[in-house]
Amino acid sequence: ARDLRAPGDPVRLVTVAMMRRGAKEKSYRLLADALGRLSHRNWELDVVGDGEAFDELRELLGGIAGDRATLHGKLEGPPLAQVLARGDVFVWPGIEEAFGMAYLEAQAHGLAVAACDTAGVSEVVRDGETGLLAREVTPSAYAAVIDRLIASEQLRRDLGERARRHIMERHSVEVAARVLQAELSGLGTRS
Repeated sequence: ARDLRAPGDPVRLVTVAMMRRGAKEKSYRLLADALGRLSHRNWELDVVGDGEAFDELRELLGGIAGDRATLHGKLEGPPLAQVLARGDVFVWPGIEEAFGMAYLEAQAHGLAVAACDTAGVSEVVRDGETGLLAREVTPSAYAAVIDRLIASEQLRRDLGERARRHIMERHSVEVAARVLQAELSGLGTRS
């Protein structure tokens, strides 16, 4: 889908996260603040997620992004894959993120990632290789990371291609099966 874009089409930003209080809400607020600083750029935002803070976060994102934001609610399987396939950049700050499965899924779809260098994010996103990580958890630092990706189609493509390759080499089902098999066979030889 990314290849079917016409020049001048908006860069499609995608986020997938539960809409609950605490760290997730903080990440949504940071994302909204960062995007508010990028109103001069040509982007649209697809948000996949649901939870007790949905109405409040819809209002927040609508106030920042207006009709540039589409909130899909909870999606799984093929509908989620379709949203990811249309995307250009996966945007999720990742405040207090332990191990972000959504980052892995986005990278498997060839999306460059824009996140903050927090907790477990750097375990699954390689700064400068599969995405860009803001060193500070501030709206201006995060906006700068997103802005770099919006500004450069080549950077988005390069990071996205490396992200997909990284996931296939390190996090695919086949790789997990080999690791599990090696561990299980090692248990049998120790006894």
